Amino acid sequence: MQPRWYQTEAVAATWEYIRTRPGNPCIELPTGAGKSLVIGMIIRDILAWNGRALVLAHRKELVEQNAEKCSALVPGLDVGLYAASLKRKDYHQAIVCGQIQSAYKKKACLNLGHRDVVLIDEAHLIPNDGDGMYLQALEHLRQVNPALRVVGLTATPYRLDSGLVCGPDRVLTEICYQVPLLRLIEEGYLCPLTSKEPSHVMDTQGVGLNGGEFIRAQLDDHAAHEEVVRAAVLELLSWTHDRHSCLAFCCGKKHAAMVRDFLSEQVPRDQVAYVDGETGQGERASILERFKAQQIRYLVNIDVLTTGFDAPNVDAVGLLRPTMSPGLLYQMIGRGLRLHPSKQNCLVLDFAGNIERHGPVDQLRPPKVKMSGGGGGTPGEAPARSCPNCRELMAIQVRECPACGYQWPAAETKHEAEASDLPVLSNGKPLVSTEWVDVYGQAFTVYSGKGPDAPRTLRVTYKLAGVTAVSEYICLEHPEGNYGRKKAQQWWRSRSPVPCPTSVWMAYWLLKDLPDLLAMPTRMELRWTQGKRWPEIIRVEMGPMPEIDWVAYEHAVESCQIKDNLFK
Repeated sequence: MQPRWYQTEAVAATWEYIRTRPGNPCIELPTGAGKSLVIGMIIRDILAWNGRALVLAHRKELVEQNAEKCSALVPGLDVGLYAASLKRKDYHQAIVCGQIQSAYKKKACLNLGHRDVVLIDEAHLIPNDGDGMYLQALEHLRQVNPALRVVGLTATPYRLDSGLVCGPDRVLTEICYQVPLLRLIEEGYLCPLTSKEPSHVMDTQGVGLNGGEFIRAQLDDHAAHEEVVRAAVLELLSWTHDRHSCLAFCCGKKHAAMVRDFLSEQVPRDQVAYVDGETGQGERASILERFKAQQIRYLVNIDVLTTGFDAPNVDAVGLLRPTMSPGLLYQMIGRGLRLHPSKQNCLVLDFAGNIERHGPVDQLRPPKVKMSGGGGGTPGEAPARSCPNCRELMAIQVRECPACGYQWPAAETKHEAEASDLPVLSNGKPLVSTEWVDVYGQAFTVYSGKGPDAPRTLRVTYKLAGVTAVSEYICLEHPEGNYGRKKAQQWWRSRSPVPCPTSVWMAYWLLKDLPDLLAMPTRMELRWTQGKRWPEIIRVEMGPMPEIDWVAYEHAVESCQIKDNLFK
């Protein structure tokens, strides 16, 4: 089982944080990016120094998945399970995967005994205050080991009620590693998303809010109108007639039952199924297995398949329920991000105005304020449009439809802001081109930045075949823990075995004295975008890691420290 580059980086960033900083780190990886494998890799490292760990999740499916990955990475490992739903309560093993509903009580935590690290899957479920199960569990575990460290993993590190889950006064201190969703799609690790503009979009005017989210009972009543649901179902069928596995999210029981019944009128009944929180475990397991085997084409659900449900075959997602939560929107759309041989992309049909309400899925952000009151949810204008020929949704600056090739006349630009929906991804393909070019040299300079208080950066200029040059800026002097500093450390770590300097001038003098200190790229992929003068570096193929003469390196460090002090 070969880890991907970002999984290796995520594990390295986690241990670097734990070694060098107090607090508890959080890893942010998109849905489908393989968080379970990252958990397994961290567990493997913990076992290497005879540590003891507890892996917590809120669904039994995630508990089993995490245990499976740990066993696969460490052959012969006896992984304990602590979950009433699995009829197991193991606590002697060095590694235990537990379901929080069973493992949070004081007696359970004391039985589990000394744990060096607790890993929490779907860490956005940790409340920021109160006495929730996760907070109780950590309190009990710290009675045994006050030095306990916590590592969180999530695709959506924010909560509707209180914003980011990380902070100095919270269980998780800060994000130690993240990777953009668009990059993983472009590199082929996740499935591309596409979207069409539905003719029927739910009006949420008059539906109240509670805790920032639509009131479930009101929303269900509001949505369960026969004519509206029938029209949406017919349109859903028209867009998904050539799809294999469509997952539909509904508002409540009345609404979901109506969607299921209308679907069953149009397609064979055995191709339609329905699950909710009250579906029996045996029946639910049978339905999900048939869905994954593509024996069921349309699976209707009420929020039970947002997390802990791994069905890579999903190639269409029908959003028939509105939400004020960007995290929930991401989780729903995320069911279609996994790769599968039967699909080239995943179609997202938003009948509830969610993308218009929150923006493209790769740019979702936590709410800035705690929402309250009622009657919200009516979307405003969005900087996007749909193709008049095929109704593909795309960013407003795109001149040619990526689906059918339709081209807009320049005079139409003034009407673009009138579009009623957003594309499911932010890029909408505003690309002129991408190309791979050979790299045959690199040079380093100190860039002072704009403004007297701007931190210096290391400017790296690459000599390229066919292009004069392209540069990137490495933020070595940004504060520790800052995103720019983290990216600089990752950049340096991928090119040299020596520690990353904290000073730009120190890095500059070292590279002057030791030109072979950093590996040099052999090729890089450039993205040329409309409206931008210079291309963006998307991917880099690196040459071999340099072999370091450590004696010469130590001498160079001593000499360069003197020069560095002169420039501070």
